[in-house]
Amino acid sequence: MALRNAVGRTAQRLGLGPVARAGLRAARGAREGYTESRRWNAYRRHLERPLDFERLRGTPSNDALPVVMCLWKRPQRIADIVKQLGEQHGGRRIRLILWNNLAANGDHYRRAVQALDLGAIDSIELFNAPVNVGGVGRFLAMRRVVDTGYEGPFVMLDDDEDITPAFLDDLLAAYAPRSIAGWWAFSYVETYYQRAALSQGDAATYVGTGGAVCDSTLVRSDVFFRALPRRYLFLEDMWMSTFAAWNGWRLIKVETPIEFVLRDVDQHHAIFDLKTVFSEHLLHTTPLTDPVLQARPGAADEPADRMTP
Repeated sequence: MALRNAVGRTAQRLGLGPVARAGLRAARGAREGYTESRRWNAYRRHLERPLDFERLRGTPSNDALPVVMCLWKRPQRIADIVKQLGEQHGGRRIRLILWNNLAANGDHYRRAVQALDLGAIDSIELFNAPVNVGGVGRFLAMRRVVDTGYEGPFVMLDDDEDITPAFLDDLLAAYAPRSIAGWWAFSYVETYYQRAALSQGDAATYVGTGGAVCDSTLVRSDVFFRALPRRYLFLEDMWMSTFAAWNGWRLIKVETPIEFVLRDVDQHHAIFDLKTVFSEHLLHTTPLTDPVLQARPGAADEPADRMTP
């Protein structure tokens, strides 16, 4: 919406008539359609083929806590990110997995991490995505980790966030199986921007993927990956929250100090209006459930309701 209006205003300033303005809108729509198709096809390829992570430092282990971070246009942030994660309290070992959505920065990350003190980080892995698929890459990465035998929570962090040494302690204190707990959490009834602030421990209807801990059972669900609507590929946070809630998972607000940095290159700006559209779409969508997500410890034989997508 915002981009469409901007195109119209630009055409008017150039003195173009209605026909020319319509041509500009059609050309923009064609470009957007091509980009959407390219991203969707890349996403589907990732679903069909096992991912190969590059080992940049250390030896990955399923005994370490996976922390998955999506990287975009902030390569200068890698040193701060590693430092802040390396200084985490609690004594737990960390497996840092970097999903890089801007392939041109791959060599920078490879070089940069070699000189860094890892602290609590056991290992660092990189996936250099040839096509930007957005934040859903974090779930694709964890799908690969789970396929190698990992069970338990995983943490999500964005490269535009500064955290304190208590970050992991705060998240894991709120974690339980079949839950998603996070800092950027709200409650809303109809649309994403009609949201209410929450306090520590409150039930949420939405948890953002930046600064959150999630039960890795989520990525065992084929329904979760394959029912994500193509148009809303970059709104994986809303899809995660809604799909989890449909399956009876708890969404929880966590209070932990986080500050945003370098937000001028955030991909959110391009999908601002789409969040309202998607929240309205989800409101009128028949809930999808998957027995994989509804299973409870010690209750594997219990029947689970399912609505086929």
